Amino acid sequence: MSKKWLIFVNGDLSPPFYYFHLLYPVKETEFKISYREGQSFSAREWSPDGEPRGVIVLIHGLSEHAGRYSYVGAFFAESGYTMIVADLRGHGMSFGKRGHFPSIARVMDDITLFIEEARKRHPGLPLFLYGHSMGGNFVLNYLIRNQPEVAAAVVTSPWLRLAFAPLRYKIILATIVNKVFPSMTQPDGVIPSLLSHDEEVCRKYIADPLVHSMISVRSYLEISLAGEYALKHAHKVASPLLLMHGDGDSLTSFAATEEFSKNLTCKHTFKPWKGLFHELHNEVEKETVLSFIKEWIYTI
Repeated sequence: MSKKWLIFVNGDLSPPFYYFHLLYPVKETEFKISYREGQSFSAREWSPDGEPRGVIVLIHGLSEHAGRYSYVGAFFAESGYTMIVADLRGHGMSFGKRGHFPSIARVMDDITLFIEEARKRHPGLPLFLYGHSMGGNFVLNYLIRNQPEVAAAVVTSPWLRLAFAPLRYKIILATIVNKVFPSMTQPDGVIPSLLSHDEEVCRKYIADPLVHSMISVRSYLEISLAGEYALKHAHKVASPLLLMHGDGDSLTSFAATEEFSKNLTCKHTFKPWKGLFHELHNEVEKETVLSFIKEWIYTI
C-alpha cells in the first residue's frame, strides 16, 4: 500500500493528472482488494484532508483503469467525498485476461466486493455508485438485479446499446464462437478521438500502457444482453439516479439512455449534454460536468 499527498495547481501535470486547482491537499492511496488466493483487484482511493461526507465507488469503462480517473477523484475529494475506483477483472493492474469477464453475474459479485471494501474502509458514510460507459451498464444492472442500499447512483454515457448497429453477420459469428472459445479477444474498435474534444485526453489514452483496447466474444455478448435487460427493467431501479449522456457521443447510444430514463419510476434526473462526446468527465467542459454531479449529490 502506498500513500501520496497530491497538491494540484493551475497548469498541466504529467499523466495521469490533468489541469485542476485545489485549495488543499488530496490524499491518494493505492491498495489491493483480495479476491481469491493469488488474485486481487488493484484499486485507488482519493480522500479529502479531513472527515469525508460520503464515499463514491466508481466503476470504469471498457479497456481503461482507475488511473484515468485521477482528475475525477481529486475533484470529489476537494468537494469532501472519498472516491474509490478498482480496476475491473481483465483491466489495468487487476487479474484476468485483458478485456474478458466470464459473466455479468460475476461482475455483479465483483461490485458487491468493491462496495463491501468501501464500507469496511469508511463505515457509516453514505455510499454512492458511479458508473461510466460499460461501467454504467454494470451499475444500472446492479441497481436492478441487486437492489443495493446506496444513497444514490450516477451513470454517464452507459453502454446500453452502441451508437451504431453492429453488422448482423458479426453477431451471428460471435454467438457461434462464444460456444467454443468465449475468451477469444479482438480489438474493441474504439477510436480515441471520439472520447473527448480535448486532444490531450485522446493522446494520453493512446499512450497509456494500461489501456488494452481489447474485448472478448463473451464480454461483448454479455454486455449487449445486459444492456437490453436494463432497458426492459428500468422501472425496477429504486435508488435516486442521475443519468447523463452527451448527444455528440458516437460510441454509446444517447437514444438508448434517453429511452431508459423514460421508463424510470424512481427519483431521477436525466441530463443531456449538447454536443459533448463519450467521456463527459474528460471533456473540455469537465469542471462544469463534474460540478453538476456534485450539486446533484448535495441534494440527496
